[in-house]
Amino acid sequence: MSRQAISAQRHLFRALSQWPKDTLRPEIQFQDILRKRFEQSPSLSEQEQLRQANALYSLIDNRYKRKV
Repeated sequence: MSRQAISAQRHLFRALSQWPKDTLRPEIQFQDILRKRFEQSPSLSEQEQLRQANALYSLIDNRYKRKV
């Protein structure tokens, strides 16, 4: 695995670690489900992983709410 691919994966997992915890359903966490998905499908290209990480960051930062 190339160094850039590891960096893209690191961005994904960092974004997932910043995702808020669901207090209503503590046994099922959204970030855990996504983490398993990303770990099971390593065939994603580096660019696709960075796009996914960027999408997660934009949701975490609530960029779409501020665009209005």
